[in-house]
Amino acid sequence: MNADTMSPDGIQARLDELQEELIRKTNTKQDYNAIADEIFTLCEQKSQAAADTRSREKTQKRIAELQDFIGSQQSEITEFDESLIRKLIQQIQPGIQVRHHNRY
Repeated sequence: MNADTMSPDGIQARLDELQEELIRKTNTKQDYNAIADEIFTLCEQKSQAAADTRSREKTQKRIAELQDFIGSQQSEITEFDESLIRKLIQQIQPGIQVRHHNRY
């Protein structure tokens, strides 16, 4: 299996194998550069996988918050509600400022 397609657990299992092999080669004074390179590469991939997981969890939390917010709103809007529109936009993208321009 290619390390690029391994799960974080698969990466850790491969790291464990390589660390054991590294110890064996070091004890027998064999060349271990290729093993060390693979270990470094896997450590980077493991770190990136953890960052991706955190990002995905953050996004899922944000989606759940939006669903809760939308679910708590009145289900039928019968007239324009500027404060609701502002809240919805703020929930979707914090930091956006809404300006209302009356064209009448």
